[in-house]
Amino acid sequence: MLATTVFANLIIGAALFALPRRLQHWARWIALAPATASLVVAILAMVLYDRDRGGFQFEERVPWLDSIGISWHTGVDGISVPMLLLTGIVMFTAVLISWNLENRPREFFALLLMLVSGVYGVFVSLDLFFLFFFYEVAVLPMYL
Repeated sequence: MLATTVFANLIIGAALFALPRRLQHWARWIALAPATASLVVAILAMVLYDRDRGGFQFEERVPWLDSIGISWHTGVDGISVPMLLLTGIVMFTAVLISWNLENRPREFFALLLMLVSGVYGVFVSLDLFFLFFFYEVAVLPMYL
C-alpha cells in the first residue's frame, strides 16, 4: 500500500518527460491521477492506523542486498502517518493550484511528482539506506 504512494508518483513523473510537446496540456490531468491516488492512500492509512496498538503498521519488507543488510522496509508510525496525509493534501492542492501554469507544464509536473515521490519515500522508509536515497531523490527536483 505504501509503495503505491512512492512509485506511482515516481513512474508517472518520469513518464511525463516522455510526453510529446504537442500533448503537454495533458500533463495536468496526468499529474492529477497519482496525486489523487496518493491522497486516497494517505487518507486510508490515517483512518486504518490503529492508535491503540501504536508502533509501526502497514509494514512491507523485501530483502534487497542481504550481504550488506539493505532491504526495502516501509511502514508508518504515529508521527509519519499524519505527515503522509499532510503531504498528500499539499501535493493534491499543488497540482490544482498550478493548473493554469503555461510555461513548460510537462516539466513542472514531472519534477513535482518526482519531488513528492522522494518526500513520501522519506516518510515511509524504515531502512536507513532508502531514507537517504529518497531524501536525495527529493533534493534534485527541488534544485531544478
